[in-house]
Amino acid sequence: MPNTGNTSTLVFSGWGSYAPEILSIDPPGETVEMLSDAHLLSTGQHPKVVEDLTTIGEMNLEVRFDGEIGDLDVGEVGTATITFPLLGSDVTGPKAAGTAIITAWQPGTVDNEGRLTGTVTLQPDGLTDWAYTDGVAP
Repeated sequence: MPNTGNTSTLVFSGWGSYAPEILSIDPPGETVEMLSDAHLLSTGQHPKVVEDLTTIGEMNLEVRFDGEIGDLDVGEVGTATITFPLLGSDVTGPKAAGTAIITAWQPGTVDNEGRLTGTVTLQPDGLTDWAYTDGVAP
């Protein structure tokens, strides 16, 4: 089960019963591009307008592999749900969820106890909108 020590979790359906221990989560951000709205009659500064589409960035995980690293497949698609730390008196933390793809993984250090840590990169697919929900108060 994911364990970041601060009530945060990440569940990725593509892992099925396999799930590395998650040491840290670098959640994806969301950006929007600005487009030039200049034309031949424009004067002064270049006018900008907001593009209709947003881009969801990569999410990086620091993990301790639990089981065989061969169970981790680049290109695997699944639903990723991040639960953020509890806020105030909430009983559940805010969440972000959507479809993502494992785009990279890199084994890291093997410690003296034989534990293998590394990084996993998930990229939201952009085909499904990410859903954001607030935490739930008692």
